[in-house]
Amino acid sequence: MPDNIIERIERTVSNYLTLASLSAFSDGKTNSVYLLDTNMGKLVFKGNTSMYGSWKTEKEVDILFNLDKVIPVPKVIFHESVSEHFPGGYLITTVCEGVNPKRTFKALNNLFFENAAEVIGKAHQKIYKQFGFLRNYSIVGEDLRYLGGDKGPYANSFDQYISCIRSWENHLNERKSRYAPALRILLRRMEKCSFYFESQSPVFLHGDYSLKNIMHQTDTVTGVFDFEFAMAGDPSWDIHHFLIKSRQCGVLDDQLTSFKRSYDYQFGLPPNFYEKQNFMLYHDIFREIIYLKKSLEGREAEEQENIKNCLSIRLDELVRFIPTYQIKEAPDAY
Repeated sequence: MPDNIIERIERTVSNYLTLASLSAFSDGKTNSVYLLDTNMGKLVFKGNTSMYGSWKTEKEVDILFNLDKVIPVPKVIFHESVSEHFPGGYLITTVCEGVNPKRTFKALNNLFFENAAEVIGKAHQKIYKQFGFLRNYSIVGEDLRYLGGDKGPYANSFDQYISCIRSWENHLNERKSRYAPALRILLRRMEKCSFYFESQSPVFLHGDYSLKNIMHQTDTVTGVFDFEFAMAGDPSWDIHHFLIKSRQCGVLDDQLTSFKRSYDYQFGLPPNFYEKQNFMLYHDIFREIIYLKKSLEGREAEEQENIKNCLSIRLDELVRFIPTYQIKEAPDAY
């Protein structure tokens, strides 16, 4: 098997595509996502080099097939769960037309955020009987993403989230992470929030719905992609996650309010939505720290240290300041 990722792709697609060129997306060197220029036009190649990763390929293919008529997603052209050069499988999809709003958000108006809320709200209409990991669009199973091997399905979304957080905290404690003491404090606060999650039924979640995983043309979302974290869970997660990540990018309060109001008007906000906000903020920084090693790959040492220091500052602020939100003031809480 060739070590060069480009050579692997060339050999994989040569049987059914004529390849003119290929180029990595901005983070393609770490997750094997490449843009192909072929006899069928521009396509996206997503490969998994881990022999244990075929479930990721199977899951994403199944989700894309099922969401095709629900929201704008890439169409699957070719896929294999296991291949000679990609033991974890690969898929080739169409390219979502448009541009990525993370790079153009300053030019966006409120109509885009209203449409973004409508798109994820439509995806949330798929209802499940249990909370947990999706092997495919229909079946909830054990969650293979969690460190320590925690299993699904779960009694409620609180158990779903907190079991993950506890595993992450143990992982960081064992490695004597600089962040562990502060995260321990946040975990204790999160453990007091269980009653906010008791009344929510599980629905389909994207799991990482944010500007970086969307394409758009003018005010319309033209594509949603990257379903690695998809699960059956509380829709509050997708909404809060979108708001948290948009705020970090510099999106304006008025635009965030448009997103929330649009979702609320069309679908209704989930029960105890605003009360879950602190829990979701804490969960977000836990996940960011857990995936820190991957996000630092390929960066200069000085840049890596700057990112770590910024995380430390954010974490310290969350520990020292416990935000409390009145329901009447909640639409502007972010």
